[in-house]
Amino acid sequence: MEPQPLPKDDRIENLLEGEVKIIEVKRHPFGLIALYFQVIFGIGLGIGLLAFLASSIFTDISAYAGIISIVGILVLAFVAIILLIATYLYHQNKLIISNKNLTQILQKGLFNREVSELSMANVEDVSAEKKGIFQTLLNYGNLKIETAGAISNFHFPYCPRPSYYGKIILDARQRYIDNDPGAASRANKNLHTPNVPSPVAVSEATPSPSPAPVATALSVDPEPEAPSTAPPDNA
Repeated sequence: MEPQPLPKDDRIENLLEGEVKIIEVKRHPFGLIALYFQVIFGIGLGIGLLAFLASSIFTDISAYAGIISIVGILVLAFVAIILLIATYLYHQNKLIISNKNLTQILQKGLFNREVSELSMANVEDVSAEKKGIFQTLLNYGNLKIETAGAISNFHFPYCPRPSYYGKIILDARQRYIDNDPGAASRANKNLHTPNVPSPVAVSEATPSPSPAPVATALSVDPEPEAPSTAPPDNA
């Protein structure tokens, strides 16, 4: 048999045969706004510090106006590139919920991408957490998926409507266990599925050797003697 060719795109986040995507969750835009603010504040602070040092070193700054303009343009271009990269990385973080699996994609850098997949049978608990005034008013927070055994927990920050998506995950888990308890039991050995009968060990009985035939003695009655046909003597 010839080996089957691999699919062109065999990434973990691709759906398997018979798997249906329920929803795809991306991070809340407020996280991106907070990231913009941090980048702009940091670069602005650096520019202010350089301007203060330049004014204390050079007495006539107007003579260097052309150089300062060029440096300013380069800094703005650098800030724009940084913000574009940050926007791209931020939007690559997502949580994919299907009818069988839960996939988390974390883009930690341009060349640092982490993809984790979890079977619905290994989902133990889901908790939604909102802290502070911004998370409460804008309805976003942290979504934490607790897993079974030694599997690492899933932690998805800046999740929009965390309670809503947590309920979707729990409902999908229950449907998966109810619809395919056998696959759920194979994915999580500690999962109790009442619909799946416990396997019964069948031992093959070794046939016992048939007893040797016992010879029974047959009693044969002696044949009766034939009556004498000779005539009697007449004395």
